[in-house]
Amino acid sequence: MARKRKKNQPLDNATQEHQEKMSRIEPLRKDLRPYLQDGGPFRHFISHPFCIQPISDLNRCALIHEQIDRRAAEADACFEAQDWDGYINLVEYQYQPEWFAKDAYLLPDDRYWQLLSQIYQTQKHTIHDRSLFDELFRSDRPGREHLMTPEEQAVLARLPKRLRVYRGYSGEELYADGIAWTLDRRQAVWYANWHHEDDNPVVASGTVAKADIWAYLDGGDILLPSEAVKNRRDVDAFDDTARVAWRDFLTPAFDVTPMLTP
Repeated sequence: MARKRKKNQPLDNATQEHQEKMSRIEPLRKDLRPYLQDGGPFRHFISHPFCIQPISDLNRCALIHEQIDRRAAEADACFEAQDWDGYINLVEYQYQPEWFAKDAYLLPDDRYWQLLSQIYQTQKHTIHDRSLFDELFRSDRPGREHLMTPEEQAVLARLPKRLRVYRGYSGEELYADGIAWTLDRRQAVWYANWHHEDDNPVVASGTVAKADIWAYLDGGDILLPSEAVKNRRDVDAFDDTARVAWRDFLTPAFDVTPMLTP
């Protein structure tokens, strides 16, 4: 439990500096105004590669300026040092795909695939960058196995030559195809039903040759070109119990072991 500050106890220097910046009159810079978005429940909201947060007062933006300028300087330093992890991790995750894409040609092949996998797995929603991810994953650069950890590579090597995979979606057919599939039908059912109460949840299933799979990710996720899925079948998959938290519905956790060959 945090210790409360005594009534007349002076603020430490860091707290004083923070409060001073919060109250300082410093209007949002003109170069940042294009990043303002509809604030929804907030009055204002900024969505910038180095800062995504609500703004309570457009005339008091010292802290936002400081964060953006600091991260930009650190990103420049990482770029010059070819510290690609440090560089991309300074960017807000929603902007990481496009930032990765614009500098991808500079990356060694193994780092390209490792970072692409990392960025993809940190995205909460990939639909807005769907075409970009599809292009990035279809690259003919060597070393695609680096999408996976050594442990994931070992699992993929021991999976059968043909596999049944699943994909959950709902609403528009736009969501029916994509690179993300799963070996666990429960995951597809949960995803199809999750937060889609007004749509028609559907689970697609089909078979795929292991040779066509781009990556196996821990937990049963499979990345592949959607056209590699054969004998596809799409069925309605409304499941009221799936509209609960992930950990509650997917119990026990997916176990790939029974599928592995000796």
